[in-house]
Amino acid sequence: GPVHGVQMTISEPFPLESIPDLYQWLASVPAIARAPEFPADWPTFEAQMRERLGASRNWAVRSDDGSLAGAIIMEDCGTMALQAYVVSARWAWGKGYLDEAARQVMAIILGQEGYAYIIGLVKATNHPARAFNKRVGMRLKNWFPGLVAYELTREQWEESEREKGRAGDGETA
Repeated sequence: GPVHGVQMTISEPFPLESIPDLYQWLASVPAIARAPEFPADWPTFEAQMRERLGASRNWAVRSDDGSLAGAIIMEDCGTMALQAYVVSARWAWGKGYLDEAARQVMAIILGQEGYAYIIGLVKATNHPARAFNKRVGMRLKNWFPGLVAYELTREQWEESEREKGRAGDGETA
């Protein structure tokens, strides 16, 4: 599970000069690199990613020493929702950086900005990504051929935050 007390930072937007890192991270995962929707070459990937980053909310995730650990990208999905994409460096896996970053982004999107929900689509065979969605509070919504859909509504997020507040109160009493 995630490491408690992890020191990380998020900053918006994700820096365009770090797009090569995204490419390297994604291309290193065979299930992603072999997918028909993954661009066949670097110039295509770079062009598509520049367009996606320009049309989305996105954050860089940095470890306590400032190293780029990952990215969170939120793309419009209708007027009330955002679709989440999370990518990380292999060295950051299991350290809790992306878990904590996702929680901070959820607080921004669902709390401060009041979106109704966040969705995430994950390849059914991508077990680490499925586990990540569960850890950060996303709920299984539906199965599609080869894909699993997760969702977190503002109401679910608010209830989770209230429960954490109650748990915190009990610990300090």
